[in-house]
Amino acid sequence: MYHSNSEPKDQKMSELIKTTPDFNSMIRITFWNGLGFIFFMFLKSYVVIYFFGGSGVTLGIIVALQPFARLISMPLIGYLTDHSSKKRLVLIGSMGRTLAYTLYWISLVIHNLFLFGVGTFCQGLLVGFF
Repeated sequence: MYHSNSEPKDQKMSELIKTTPDFNSMIRITFWNGLGFIFFMFLKSYVVIYFFGGSGVTLGIIVALQPFARLISMPLIGYLTDHSSKKRLVLIGSMGRTLAYTLYWISLVIHNLFLFGVGTFCQGLLVGFF
């Protein structure tokens, strides 16, 4: 492609892509965080089928609760992302994740599949704030 001015193409591209100094560390955090979610999805399947003795339908419902909750919360999260403090949103997401994992743990201790589903729903509802 022909450029009419004397600036090299790479320099123009670097001017178009603006990043913050912590961009690379945030990408690493996102990668490892996402990897944990993938591993946890496998564990959820194992726990529902083998620990709780659930059926395939039960597993499907439990797995579907998280994206359903995300669907409900995304309009609010989108609005708050534009109009609120990012630190506050990350705090809400962290607290939501803590709540979800606490509910998971309690459900395993008292052997309650319904509470495990509530934890999955809470995770989908609040983790989107990250």
